[in-house]
Amino acid sequence: MKKNLKVLIGIVMIIIIICLGGYYLAKKQITSEVYYDKTPQMIRELPEVSLKKLSDKQQGLYYFGFPTCSWCLALLPIFDERLEKLNAKSLVVNTRAEDYTSQDDILLETFFIKYTAEKRLAVPFVVAINSKAEVKTHIGTVEGHDATKEKMTKKQVETLHTILDSLILFSNK
Repeated sequence: MKKNLKVLIGIVMIIIIICLGGYYLAKKQITSEVYYDKTPQMIRELPEVSLKKLSDKQQGLYYFGFPTCSWCLALLPIFDERLEKLNAKSLVVNTRAEDYTSQDDILLETFFIKYTAEKRLAVPFVVAINSKAEVKTHIGTVEGHDATKEKMTKKQVETLHTILDSLILFSNK
């Protein structure tokens, strides 16, 4: 009888360990993205310099986000990948950095409201400006994606590829 009890306790312990390990791995997959904006494709300047270029509608790509933003964590590595694939570069502004001022925030929010249908700044915010000073924007990742709860599906990533590629190509016109 004692032997059967020991075997049963052993089986229960193994099941608990497997369940906890599965939970840990699943949770790690959702939150394992790293905010890395220091790649050759991502140009970092003082926020006021990047925002002046944006306000002057200087041709190029502009990315705005911050490290604790779940959507930024999901979008940034994909944006970097698309920039590299299409041999493009983007100015990158961390909207929570110490050198990002309230004046910078006012300039960005003013631009954001003017060129989106939104009433308040949201990130990640990607802006493409072409040689004719025409502006296209993208906010967030893709419709229906809640970055606080799940990673993007393969189809969502492909949709984001299409969106980002169109912005990159638009900025080169």
